[in-house]
Amino acid sequence: MLNFKTVEKILRSYNYEYENNILYGGNKVRTKAVVPVGPLILYAQNRQWPYFFRFSIEGINLIRMKNGNADQVEDNILVPWMYIKDLRIRKGIISYSMKIITDTEKLEFFFSKFVVGNDWIKENIKYLQSINFHYNK
Repeated sequence: MLNFKTVEKILRSYNYEYENNILYGGNKVRTKAVVPVGPLILYAQNRQWPYFFRFSIEGINLIRMKNGNADQVEDNILVPWMYIKDLRIRKGIISYSMKIITDTEKLEFFFSKFVVGNDWIKENIKYLQSINFHYNK
């Protein structure tokens, strides 16, 4: 279950400081293939994973959670700012979309504007917007 204690636990496990720099969201689901099979149409899509996003002066940590569980970390990948060619964040109705563009990849995510019972998300978005998400290009 998503709550602030979960965030603190994850940050402690990596010796990260909490600096109002954590957001919660996931990767965008993309259709890879559409195959008509008789009267059926089959879709192949990538899997959606929940993520915590940690913005810092080093870059963006993509902290992927295990099996849709907000309590267990599967991966923690740092994308350093020096490899990020463009960061696009767009405001939507209930979430923000985020594109991280490097020389080799275009990563697409979303992060929630709010999650019931987790006011820290709104505070973190406001803070990160005020410092342009640590992005200086």
